[in-house]
Amino acid sequence: MTTTEGVESGSPAQSKRSWFAFAPGSSVPFEQSLAADSLWRIPEWVFRGIGQVDFQNNWLTGVVIAIAIFYNSWIYGVDVLLGTLVATLVALGLGANRDLIRAGLYSFSGALLAIGVNAYFSKDFTSGTVPDWRLYLYIIVGAALTAVITAALSTFLGPFKVPTFTWPFNITGWFLVFAVFKFSQFHAGPNLAPALPVAFHVTGGYTGAVWYKGIGNGIAEVFFQNNWVTGYIMAFGLLINTRIGALMALGGSALGVASAIVMGAQASVIQAGLFGYNDVLTAMALGGFFFVLTYRGLIWTFFGTLTTTIVWAFLAIAFTPAGMPAFTGPFCIVATIFLLSKHQFKGVKSVAPANATTPEDNWLRHRAGIDLS
Repeated sequence: MTTTEGVESGSPAQSKRSWFAFAPGSSVPFEQSLAADSLWRIPEWVFRGIGQVDFQNNWLTGVVIAIAIFYNSWIYGVDVLLGTLVATLVALGLGANRDLIRAGLYSFSGALLAIGVNAYFSKDFTSGTVPDWRLYLYIIVGAALTAVITAALSTFLGPFKVPTFTWPFNITGWFLVFAVFKFSQFHAGPNLAPALPVAFHVTGGYTGAVWYKGIGNGIAEVFFQNNWVTGYIMAFGLLINTRIGALMALGGSALGVASAIVMGAQASVIQAGLFGYNDVLTAMALGGFFFVLTYRGLIWTFFGTLTTTIVWAFLAIAFTPAGMPAFTGPFCIVATIFLLSKHQFKGVKSVAPANATTPEDNWLRHRAGIDLS
C-alpha cells in the first residue's frame, strides 16, 4: 500500500491510522473547507494537532498537554493554540486532504513553531515574554509555512513510507531563529548567544533531583517547557490514549538521563531535560508506533534512543558558534535514518505511517497476521 492509498478512501478509520506520509491531494474549495457543519470541530482538530506532536491522534490527550503547558506558562499556552490553529486554517484554505487536517497532521509542527520561536526570543525562557504585534505576525507566518513544508516533504518522503516527523518545524524554526540577528525589531533571548564550544570536564552532582526532574523535564521540553511537573502531566495525557506510548516517553527520557550520566554530562543540563526530550520522541516513534514492539523492536528502540542522546550532544556543540538551538533535529535525524533502513532489515517489523495507530493496536494487528508494512 502506498501512502496515498492509505488516505484516499477518506474513511474516518483510515484517517485515524494515518500519521504523516501522504501525497497532497483531495483538493477542497475554501468555501467547502470552512462549511458551517465543520466549524465547530476546528477546536477538536487543533487539540489533535497538539497531541500529534507526541504521535497521539486523540483530542483529549491534546487538551491535557495544553493544560500542562498553561500550568507552566499562559503565554506558551496561547502560543501553542495559535500556532496549531494557524497551520490548520492554512491547510484548510489551501485545500489539503480533510482527513489529515482532522487528524492534526498538518498542524503539529505549527504548535511547536509558535512556542519555540517565542521561547528563544524571550528574556525568560521558562515563562516566556508576551510577543509584540511584529513577533506575533512572525510566528503566524512561520506556522503557516510549516503547513506548506509539510506538504512538500510528504511528497518527497511518502514513496519511502517515511513520515515527515517534526522536520517542518525544525526547518521553519531554524529559518526564523537564524534570521533574528538581521532584524532590528526582533531581539534574541539569552539562549541564542553565539559562543565557542567548550569541553566539559567536571562530573558528579547527580542527585535524586537530577533523575526525577530530568525525566519530567525531558517530556516537558518536547514543547519547550522547563517545568518537570508539566512533563508528568503530559505523561498522564499520553496515558489516556496509550499505556505503552506513555511508558516509552518516560523510558526514553530516563534513558537520556542515564546515558548522559554514564558519559559524564553536566548535571544541570541533564536535570533541565535537554538530554532527554529528543530521546522521548525517538522512543515513542520506534517503540511500538512505526515498529511493532517485538523483542527485536525493543532492542531497536533502545539503540535508536541511545543514538539520539549522542546526536543531540553533537548538534548542540555544532550550533554553539551560531548560538542556535538543535530543536528536535536529533530526533528527526535518527528516526528518519531508522525508518529508511527498515527496507533492508527484516528482523524488525515496521508499520507504515498510513497504518500506525497506537503501539497496542499495532501489536494486536501484527499478532493477528495483518501485514502493517
